[in-house]
Amino acid sequence: MSTERHQKGSQQWIEFSKLQKFSSLKHATFLKPSDFGDYANAGKEFEEQTHFCNQLLGSKELVFTKQVHSNAIYHVTPSSRLHLPEADAIITKERHVALGIRHADCQACILFDPVDKALAVIHCGWKGNVLNIYQSTIARLKKEFGSNPKNLIAVISPSLGPQASEFKNFKEEFPEDLWEFKNQSDHFNLWALAKKQLLDCGLLEDNIELAELCTLSAPKDFHSYRRNKTLCRHATIACLQ
Repeated sequence: MSTERHQKGSQQWIEFSKLQKFSSLKHATFLKPSDFGDYANAGKEFEEQTHFCNQLLGSKELVFTKQVHSNAIYHVTPSSRLHLPEADAIITKERHVALGIRHADCQACILFDPVDKALAVIHCGWKGNVLNIYQSTIARLKKEFGSNPKNLIAVISPSLGPQASEFKNFKEEFPEDLWEFKNQSDHFNLWALAKKQLLDCGLLEDNIELAELCTLSAPKDFHSYRRNKTLCRHATIACLQ
């Protein structure tokens, strides 16, 4: 784990060391008190946060989707601008267009191809792990942009940690081939599962960075649906420069 914390006014966010070295990408995972939960009914506060994000990341616009725990992927092109399309991953080669994932407990992943200058952001809860949205997104990057998995840099946001990932009905929710990631009677290590899925796609271990910060266990910094059924959400956002 190697994240760096930043603050400007009331806004707090973290950045990942593996991405900070690239001038062709800007990124941030926003912490409390920021709340990106009600994007569909955005008000003044949300507009102010969006303005701050655009200034911070050098973006002209900020793209979100309606996340539905699927493996659907939205491709942002110069001509594609849908309002909240249903998708849990977004890909692009467009510069100065910020891609955002809203999350609380789920994993938000940034995939960056520094060679072919391509970008993906991914929302992955346990259903995304079961569907292997990481594999689907990497396959799409290869198809659309010719990305080589060995060149991809992957970072994963704070999310539900191994000691907090309880699934009482895991036999119905997880296929048996994923039970190797069960580290207690009904707890799963979703961090290890995500890393394994990325490695299986051909990413290099040195190119993968997990925050390894548990959202449920740190109420001062993180929203957590499991902790208090909140509708508040963080945002992990990335933008090609």
